[in-house]
Order: sequence, then structure tokens, then C-alpha cells
Amino acid sequence: MQCQIFKEQEKNNLVEAHQNCSEDKFIPADKIVYVGKYYPKHGKPFQDMDEFSNKILDIKKDETSLSNTNEKYYYKESIKYFTNKLSGILSDTSEYVICVMPSHWKGTNQSGIRTIVRQICLKRNNITDGTDILSRKYTVSKKHLGGERNQDEEIKSLTVADEGIIRNRQILLVDDVTTTGTSLNAGMFVLKQYGCELVALLALGKTQPE
Repeated sequence: MQCQIFKEQEKNNLVEAHQNCSEDKFIPADKIVYVGKYYPKHGKPFQDMDEFSNKILDIKKDETSLSNTNEKYYYKESIKYFTNKLSGILSDTSEYVICVMPSHWKGTNQSGIRTIVRQICLKRNNITDGTDILSRKYTVSKKHLGGERNQDEEIKSLTVADEGIIRNRQILLVDDVTTTGTSLNAGMFVLKQYGCELVALLALGKTQPE
């Protein structure tokens, strides 16, 4: 099955090589396409973090809760940065749907990653906006706060809103950060249950060991 989502054939080949997934056979984290390396904050002051990791933290913020001018500025600049990054690697001729991994909260909640994807979809006639296709049936624990989420729990918590948009289509499933690949793999598994032709996984940041 030929992937046509990325401009670089190497990335398309990587996706094609890992499409035979099941609940107990998922794509290894090191085989998931990512934009850059993310180094977690872990108590470090912002000035001691690299620029890319700071941008990841910026888009993780809730835009509606930003209270000062500096926060709003860096949020918007980071949205622009990642919008341009994704636009540079995604095909502008092939047709596909972009879906977004929901946060740990029930439903679909506004997030920086959704804003990024929606801006890309508005600029491209070849891409279908699937930002609200995947949602949580219930709130799950936050992994970075010690929550123990496994693939089975992730799968059970996810639901698809409109299968007609994704059936027999190529899908790009995007998340802001991946560490083990658990969430993205669970999202891929659920999407494939609704008849997607192919699901490519992409994270803006790939968590790096300290």
C-alpha cells in the first residue's frame, strides 16, 4: 500500500513498512516520524532549555488561559513555527485526512496542535480537516504526572466521531509529543477499525532520554 502523505519518499517508505499493526504489535517509537527532538523540562528553568523544546511547551498551553503579552506572543510564534514546519514536509498534491490525538480530557479540547493542523488544512485544498474525528469517551490519567496508561486503556478511551470522513482514506495522525508511541499507536488502531486505508503517525517532538 503506497503512502503519499509526505514529500520525502523515505518518510512514506517508513510508514508503509509498519502498517500491519494489531493490539499487540504496534509501531516502535523510533519508527514514528517526528519533526524534532524534545527534551522534557523536569524542573529546569525555561532559559536552560533548547529553543525547540520551549516551542513544544508553548503550544501545549491553553490559549484561552494565557494572561500576559509575552505568553501570547510566544504561543503564536510557536504555532506559526510548527505550521511552517509541517507545511514543509507534507505533500501538497496527494489527498489525505489529518487527525489529531486528543488530550487526556474527555471529548475534544482546544489545543495548540489542533490550531496548527486547522491552519494547514485551511491553506491546502488536498487535505481534509479531521481534527475532531478522534475523541475521548472519558478522561484518562496524565502520563507525565505519573499516570499509568497502557495501550488497552488508550484504545478503550478513544472513539471516532464520523467514520465517513476517514473510510478508505489515507490518514495522518498527529500528536504534539511522543515518548513510547503508546497514544499514537492506539489512535492508529482505532482509526483502522473504521476502515482507513493507511494511517501515518507523526509527532512534533520525540522525547529524548536525559
